[in-house]
Amino acid sequence: MDACWSVGLSLSFVDTFVGLILIRRALLLALEVGDLERIVRSLAMVAGGSATTGSSWRRTEQLVRHTFDLAERSGTTETRLFATIARGSSLFLKGCYREAAVHLTDVLQILQDRLTGLVSESVTVRMFLIWSLGYLGRYADLRTYHAEGLRDA
Repeated sequence: MDACWSVGLSLSFVDTFVGLILIRRALLLALEVGDLERIVRSLAMVAGGSATTGSSWRRTEQLVRHTFDLAERSGTTETRLFATIARGSSLFLKGCYREAAVHLTDVLQILQDRLTGLVSESVTVRMFLIWSLGYLGRYADLRTYHAEGLRDA
């Protein structure tokens, strides 16, 4: 399950289709064992990925909403974080850069203030945020987040 998740996450930036196949496999395995945290984590990626695979925006919104519902049931900060990442990344992939930047900024703040050890997630969120800021022409903010990312590396 975790191997599917890790490899799928990495591949999703190189080969979205293959990456999402592995993420969906991780979701099926998490559902099989009833691990709510891993279900939320995988569903969040499926939701974000649905914005790139030709799914309707309505379907993507349903997946994000379902991810939030499960995250609330779980009650952990980490699952809420993954749900918010799904919302921010799917908004970015839809071209709603302003809304995406708001969600991604919130997530990055949570990652920096309250959660440690989620390095891959921090890098991914920062990347989507920097891209959003670039599309919005907010270059001063982009430089700040870019410099923070380099410092954290």
